[in-house]
Amino acid sequence: MKNIITTQAVTKKYGKQTALHNVSIHVRPGEVYGLVGKNGAGKSTLFRVIMGLAKSNDGEVTIYDESSVENLTEAQKNIGFMFGAQYFSYLNAKENLNYTCKIKGISDKKEVDRVLQLVELDKVQKK
Repeated sequence: MKNIITTQAVTKKYGKQTALHNVSIHVRPGEVYGLVGKNGAGKSTLFRVIMGLAKSNDGEVTIYDESSVENLTEAQKNIGFMFGAQYFSYLNAKENLNYTCKIKGISDKKEVDRVLQLVELDKVQKK
């Protein structure tokens, strides 16, 4: 398997408004990616298309080398992300990640610390 997620020339329109135009990305195993952009740039729309929550007008999404509708739907069950503020505002970053690990069945306690250090939030205690 070369890529976990691949999009090829994905376009998504809402009426006359183009939210995504010809977007191609390749996410490889073990790598960390971030989407950065202004409000309305299409970041959430791209994730909605990848997760099957919105249908693209053109292009193709492949997850774990699966692109057929049936296999893609099954593959989408193995990935996840959060839209907007779907975290607990009364918890700090570490507490939120520990909770997410618990509900996702991730038992490696060092992983939370590794990720927080990677994004320079390992010393932040602010909620």
